[in-house]
Amino acid sequence: MGTPDWPRDEYEAYVGPTLRFLESNGPIEELQRYLAQVTLEQMGMNNTPQFEMSRRQFAKRLRDWYASSWAGTHG
Repeated sequence: MGTPDWPRDEYEAYVGPTLRFLESNGPIEELQRYLAQVTLEQMGMNNTPQFEMSRRQFAKRLRDWYASSWAGTHG
C-alpha cells in the first residue's frame, strides 16, 4: 500500500493556500481576491453581483471558522 497521490482532486489543491491565507491573519480583502482568482480564473465560473456577494460571505465564514475551530490546533 503506497502513499496516495496528492491532491486527489483539483479542489484539494486549494486547501493549503487557503489555510496559509487564514494563518497569516491578513486582510479579508486578500482572501476575497484569492477566492476570486480561484473561482473565476482557475475554475472558470462567471462573475455576477450575487456570486461576488457570496464570495465575500464565504471569505468571512472561512475566517470565522478558522478563528473558532482551527487556529492553534497545528504545530
